[in-house]
Amino acid sequence: MSEVIAVASGKGGVGKTTLTANIGIALARMGKKTVVVDTDMGLRNLDLALGLENSVVYDIIDEVVEVFNPKRINIGHYEIYVLGQCPKCKGKTPEELIGTHIIRLHDYLESKNVKTMIWGDSFVNDFHSNGG
Repeated sequence: MSEVIAVASGKGGVGKTTLTANIGIALARMGKKTVVVDTDMGLRNLDLALGLENSVVYDIIDEVVEVFNPKRINIGHYEIYVLGQCPKCKGKTPEELIGTHIIRLHDYLESKNVKTMIWGDSFVNDFHSNGG
C-alpha cells in the first residue's frame, strides 16, 4: 500500500527541506521504496540536501508548463533571504543568488512562451533596510 507524507508551510526557512530529506532517508534505510519531491518552482534545494544536485530526474516547472499551459508564473524567491547558504552558494550575496536565478528562470520560461511576474515588496523592503 502506498502512503503520501506532505510537508508544507507558507513560510520559508522553517525546515521543510531538512525534514523532508531526513524522513526520506529514514524510510529508505527501513527498506521502503521512497520518492521525495521538491515542488519549489525555482529554488529547489532538496537535491542539494541529499547530495544529488547532478541527479535531478525532472524539474517540477516543466510539469507545470506542460500540464497547465500558464500564461504567467510568479517567480519570486522570498525564502532566499531567510535560508542559510548552501555550499555551492558560499561567498555569494542573496542579491547575487536571487538575481542570477530569476534571470535564468525568466529566460527558460520565456523560451516556453510563458510570461513571468514577481512581487516587488521584497525588493522594496531590502532597499529600505539597506539605507535606501
